[in-house]
Amino acid sequence: MTDHASPARAAAVSLLQTLYGKPDGTPLPVLIDRAARHRNLDSRDTALVTELTCGVLRAEKRLWAAVRPFLRNPGALPAPLRLLLLAASYELLFLDHIPGRATVHQAVGLARHRYGPALGGLTNAVLRAVNRDRDRIRAEDAAFLARDPHEATVDDVERLGSLPPGLASQWLRDYGPAAAWDFARRASRRPAPVCRLNAARPDAPDTLRALLDAGGQAIGRWGMRFPQPGAELFPLLERLERDGRITRQGEGSLLLTQRLIEAIRAGGYPEDSPLWDACCGRGGKSCALLEQGIHVAVASDPVQARLADLNRAITRLRLPRPQLACSPAQPLASSFTGHFPLILLDVPCSGTGTLARNPELRLRLASEARAGLPALQAELLGAAWNALAPGGLLAYATCALQRAENEDQIASFLATHPDADVQDQHLMLPGGAGQDILFLALLRKS
Repeated sequence: MTDHASPARAAAVSLLQTLYGKPDGTPLPVLIDRAARHRNLDSRDTALVTELTCGVLRAEKRLWAAVRPFLRNPGALPAPLRLLLLAASYELLFLDHIPGRATVHQAVGLARHRYGPALGGLTNAVLRAVNRDRDRIRAEDAAFLARDPHEATVDDVERLGSLPPGLASQWLRDYGPAAAWDFARRASRRPAPVCRLNAARPDAPDTLRALLDAGGQAIGRWGMRFPQPGAELFPLLERLERDGRITRQGEGSLLLTQRLIEAIRAGGYPEDSPLWDACCGRGGKSCALLEQGIHVAVASDPVQARLADLNRAITRLRLPRPQLACSPAQPLASSFTGHFPLILLDVPCSGTGTLARNPELRLRLASEARAGLPALQAELLGAAWNALAPGGLLAYATCALQRAENEDQIASFLATHPDADVQDQHLMLPGGAGQDILFLALLRKS
């Protein structure tokens, strides 16, 4: 097989080489889209590129455990060939709809084309062995997955989640072995499609029925997950999204937004109470709040491109338009002193709760980069608190699985702010596969 004969597999291996080499921080969906356009891939081939690339990232260490025994000198294996073997092994072990002989044939052809006959022969020997023994390998992997999570070690958690060095030990230290195992298991799974219905639309009940008929499972009142999506689902979702009837949004984010809305209503805040979304990003939570009648008065973010995405979403969804401010939250907060009864502060974080949806993040989680985040979060929290009116409610949120960014951050804040009272704080653990885990703390100002 040459690169021309198997463009999807060639593209996936090239993408993996880029990601494991010197990634520039470009999001994986953008890289996949570039590769698809460069090689003129159709939707089916693009889907295979996505599956192989994300699959290797999520299961790298489980795959290596399967491949390594068939190598005489694993440490001498060239890095590009290692990635090719992992991608082909993912096909053999996880993609039953592709014949094993076809996978081996095409991977061997690609290895010969790129690396010469000797390494092509090595690829042939290793992958034929994996294909021959895949029932045993799958059984051993299933036994590994079924072990008692309370007895999970650092190596177990790291292998299950294909985690970068240090993250597994930090999870065990912060949350214990059973929770760390659960986090790693969630990080290893392909995300199920999830969407949010536009509750502001009069046809929202019709949309709800259509999505239930398409195999959806309700998440609260206005969320929907699809645990076993068929090919016919995605054209339906695309049409409904174009029409402004749904928005793709993760389950954890949906749960967090719904919990905030419940707290606002239970707190007795008037319907027109203004809310400041102080780190709005692309505005998924802002739009969800607007759809359910929360008065988002200001949405701010320091990146103009994110605000442009929010502006387009507001137009598509036909929602009331808040003031959009391109600015960090700190300088804005000084002009809002004591002004807002409601503030949503979704702070920049390590993103370790999003490893299933953003599998490439594993390769960018340097501990030194994470070290400065708690200080920034504390600065943002202090600034936003000054903008909160007496009696107001502030929602502090992250998509991180680090006590230093979550529980410890709130404890430190309470120690220096006697006017703060915690109404609620916990991790949002979605029921759907591969969904983001978020942390939420609701703080009320006395």
